[in-house]
Amino acid sequence: MGKANSKSEIRNPKSVPAPLRHALAEGTLAPFVGPDLGAIGVPTSQELADGLAAYAGRDDLQGAALTEVLEEALLELGRQAVVQYLREQMQPLDTPGSLHYLLARLPCTLYATTAWDELLAQALAESGRRPYRAAADSELAYQPPGATLLLLLWGTLDWPNGLRLSRDEQARLPGEAPEMVFMLRKWARAGGLLFVGYRATDPALEWAVGLVQESLAQWDARAYALLPDADGRTLRRLEHQGVIGLTAPPGEVLEALVAAGAELAQPALPIAPAEPPDTATAEAALRALRRQRLLEDIAALEELLAQHQRNLRTIETTIAKYGIAPPLEWVNQRLEAERQIEAVQQELEEKGRELAGLG
Repeated sequence: MGKANSKSEIRNPKSVPAPLRHALAEGTLAPFVGPDLGAIGVPTSQELADGLAAYAGRDDLQGAALTEVLEEALLELGRQAVVQYLREQMQPLDTPGSLHYLLARLPCTLYATTAWDELLAQALAESGRRPYRAAADSELAYQPPGATLLLLLWGTLDWPNGLRLSRDEQARLPGEAPEMVFMLRKWARAGGLLFVGYRATDPALEWAVGLVQESLAQWDARAYALLPDADGRTLRRLEHQGVIGLTAPPGEVLEALVAAGAELAQPALPIAPAEPPDTATAEAALRALRRQRLLEDIAALEELLAQHQRNLRTIETTIAKYGIAPPLEWVNQRLEAERQIEAVQQELEEKGRELAGLG
């Protein structure tokens, strides 16, 4: 990682790690954004944790990670008071930082975040993008054409009821929003995930990596993380999990990625035409490539279908406990689970027909 981490070389677009350049070219680069992007006036997650610990009268939690402080504060103060505290600390801060704007300039169609603020969405909008925020699977169906999808994995302070504050709430994300998680794992398999805005020892980063680690291992893929504060031991641990850490300043890495994206967007200079390949050989190669991609898509869809079916069984078990008058909320969840199963089954059938057509 020496050259990739060099301050003098990282600004050069050609010094961006080859897999990230490939992800840019293929349109599969997906930033996975944490709360610590360093905007002026915006509290870091540690500052927020220490402030919340003091607010809850728990001086013993000073220096603890935000996820740990939240667990205790929810017990001490209750959910409403914790949400109100977070809103008071974060909502008046409506000015994105330089890293937000650099992220917004990347040619990405998908972003994911565990931050509760709106700074990334604002930076995308101010950069001429059309961000579409989704905090649940049900919202994915309404994404407008041409919009940039922003997955709010832990919710947003604008929608307090959908906030995922506790570890239990965060752990339930794969079961409650399998389509959102499926999208992230698909991008992970393509080698396009880029973690940014996390401290190297932040439990939130550990959670985020854990969300896609199995997919990285299954497909022998790699993700990248911008971690200027990481030590050698942390970098080795992450590499074992399939994540390559870059310790150069995040702004320099993102500037190089923006420049690389701009290079890729430039039209290629005309070159002399090459000798045409043998038609039969070219068609066979294309058919084999298409077949491989279809098999990968089918495997991923089967995994998603199994998750939906497990969710439906859980919902039906809960409904059965209520007898003939189950709550409307659970009835609606069953209908949504059945809709998701039907949609995935239909897509599987289409992929199967397409695969059969390749012979």
